[in-house]
Amino acid sequence: MGKLLNAECSCGYKTTVAVGSGREQYGTVFEFPHLCTNCDETVTADLLQAQVTCPLCSGIDLKIYGTKEHDGAKKKSWFQRLFAGSDEPVSTLVSQYCYNIETTFEIEDRGHFCPKCKEQTLKFSVDAMFD
Repeated sequence: MGKLLNAECSCGYKTTVAVGSGREQYGTVFEFPHLCTNCDETVTADLLQAQVTCPLCSGIDLKIYGTKEHDGAKKKSWFQRLFAGSDEPVSTLVSQYCYNIETTFEIEDRGHFCPKCKEQTLKFSVDAMFD
């Protein structure tokens, strides 16, 4: 099941991106939010493409929003994350596993880089789920 996310910043920038895929595309498409540094936009890119490109400008200079953790990696406990350098753990807004590349992709509930104002103030929120 995929999720639609709203990305909004206090500067007025707003867009919608997707995570995962629906039933028809399951196993052939896995979408995740990225920052395209060519066109300065927050976009949804398909991680299962041979070459991951921006859907707006076809550029390849993309930076993923969030983190990725391979299936075999040892996961940190909440206690380890708590004392890993910050005073309190950051909660995960969305987490999606892609079985094709055996990786879990997560977006934390915190400020991210905004392509308009260039500050760490872009916030994601779950808008809807789709299948």
